[in-house]
Amino acid sequence: MDKWLQIKYPSIPFERFADDMICHCKTRNQALWLKGVLEERLKQCGLKLNQKKTKIVYCQDGNRKETYPNRTFDFLGFSFQARKCKGSKGIYFTGFNPGMSRKAMKKKRQELKDLRWAKMTQITLKDLTDALNEKARGWIQYYGEFYKTAMYPLFKYVDCLLVEWARKKYKRFKGSRKKAVSWLKTIKNEKPRKFAHWYLLKEMV
Repeated sequence: MDKWLQIKYPSIPFERFADDMICHCKTRNQALWLKGVLEERLKQCGLKLNQKKTKIVYCQDGNRKETYPNRTFDFLGFSFQARKCKGSKGIYFTGFNPGMSRKAMKKKRQELKDLRWAKMTQITLKDLTDALNEKARGWIQYYGEFYKTAMYPLFKYVDCLLVEWARKKYKRFKGSRKKAVSWLKTIKNEKPRKFAHWYLLKEMV
């Protein structure tokens, strides 16, 4: 498919990972035409286009202001959509940028839940730090490459889990979530790099 597109339609840029592909068209008519061409090509190879996953998306931003039913798409764990951006001169504008997708975030939240926090009260804060930082660094390295603020809800959720862990771990916090929150804030102020995601959260404020 890659070679065929490069030879037959060199003016149409594309990216592919496994069986997921994005083709960049200049107009809706060109996109409709290309969809038909791809369907025919796949048919010749004994394959079918996945109609549920295939869609034409209008990349709406500050310059492209028309409307269209589909204005966002997911690819490799990122959602591409209109987002508020800050230019090099400090001027804000609307761009069409990737950020961590809701599907990816849901998956990471489940990974955190699977750590079985109720049983983790037997471990020390350092052990917990090591376990979380290993995950957080990987997520930041991948999803933080583009539009870091999209990761904000995930890491706020991590902090909420840390508060609940402290309430189960230490008797003095069992009856007061407020005290547990205060304890976590104190650690954050004294050791802002203890957890890998804290520095990222500070950058996004």
